[in-house]
Amino acid sequence: MDIRSYLGDPIQIGLIVRSFDELKEDYEKILGLTNFRLGEFPPKTGEDPKRIYHGKSGDFSGKFYFYQWNNIEIELIEPVDGESIWKDYLSDGKKCGIHHIKFAVERLEPLDEYFATLGITVRSREQQLVRTRERLGFTMRPWIVWASILKCLIRSSTDGGRKDAVYKQRNVR
Repeated sequence: MDIRSYLGDPIQIGLIVRSFDELKEDYEKILGLTNFRLGEFPPKTGEDPKRIYHGKSGDFSGKFYFYQWNNIEIELIEPVDGESIWKDYLSDGKKCGIHHIKFAVERLEPLDEYFATLGITVRSREQQLVRTRERLGFTMRPWIVWASILKCLIRSSTDGGRKDAVYKQRNVR
């Protein structure tokens, strides 16, 4: 498999941050990034999504700050409460770091086979996360674009028209 052509261009870079407020000014001054959209997880209204921490039911929350930069979405993930993989990531004292890089793909099965030949397993089929952090420094997140679009359309038609049923979003300045 020609992995580079199968994955195509990245569509999202997800970073874990200890505090968005501490980094916000630098993101504005250095990169010119302003007007992030805030998503809260779990959302304060609607169905409580399934939360898993190390294979067991978890009770944690986080804030997600999104910025669309041309064809790549920047996602800043700030852990808020409870034990989570996000807090684990920052346990060594880091202020921030790359959590994942998301790629648009048509199907996951060819990737499962490809990664299996390299001894790399899928960490979470539901979240489409591939265990590449130890070898690459970040988690890969192949994302089936058409399925995601369909899921969003179904959610928006069944949840009163909200664009995204998982995150309640608002602009942050």
